[in-house]
Amino acid sequence: MVEKLHDHHIVHHRRLHEANDDNKWIRRRGGLIVPMVLEVHKDLHDNCPGVPVLDIYMARRVKGIMMRHDISEPLVALDTYCMAVETAMETARYEPERLIGEAAIMAIRMQIPFIKEGMRDGVA
Repeated sequence: MVEKLHDHHIVHHRRLHEANDDNKWIRRRGGLIVPMVLEVHKDLHDNCPGVPVLDIYMARRVKGIMMRHDISEPLVALDTYCMAVETAMETARYEPERLIGEAAIMAIRMQIPFIKEGMRDGVA
């Protein structure tokens, strides 16, 4: 019997990330949803912080970059998101924007071992 997988939104928490159209697109359509084994999904949320919300200007730049890339695979989309945030940080006007970008990348990267484990256990 194959265990039912649960969708994990890599960019979580919903209310925070869906208050702005660009952040909402990143969360829902940016390829950042991965099916995971429930137990590993719970472990991820117990051990990883939520991803900080990008400000509206950085989110717009990140979305524009992500739209030009293949984001059909979650791990590729995850790397694309991090690359897009790094690129957007280069033109950030204020230090807090860069710090939020760095924190978002760090929070995303903390999820990788859990995502790989959850995918490996549940995906043939």
